Amino acid sequence: MDARSEYDAAITEREIGVLLAGHRRALGALRASDRGVVLDVIRGELLAGTRTEPTDLDALARFVVFAEVRRPGKLLDALPEAIADRLRLGVVLALPVTADPPRRRPILAHLDDTRPPEVGSWDLEGDPIYQHTIFCNMMQHVTDPGDVWRRRQRPPGIR
Repeated sequence: MDARSEYDAAITEREIGVLLAGHRRALGALRASDRGVVLDVIRGELLAGTRTEPTDLDALARFVVFAEVRRPGKLLDALPEAIADRLRLGVVLALPVTADPPRRRPILAHLDDTRPPEVGSWDLEGDPIYQHTIFCNMMQHVTDPGDVWRRRQRPPGIR
């Protein structure tokens, strides 16, 4: 197995904390000029990192990991091939060896489930994505605390 396929497998199967540690270590092994190139690609592809420096390994690792988890290959394919290969190899070498086969992260396992739901089995009460979406939509309609309490106030002149 080559570094690219091992890296792609790690992105889909490893825990986020392990990926962050591996990317931080791999980015630390790159030259400062190469980290500057990575930061330029992050700024161009993600529209983020404007206040980040090439020496801020935690922020760079966070940007790369979350971009790769969200859209595998998108960010690293935008890098020069030599830098992307060194970064992938550095991450693969930095990841701990596990005896158990890695489990898929729950969020990706949920998204990869392509089985159609059975009729009448839309049990969304336990679905964290559905609950988060509902919560966010409810919060968008409440702009300030006065909006919630305004309905309970008495009209002027009535005691």
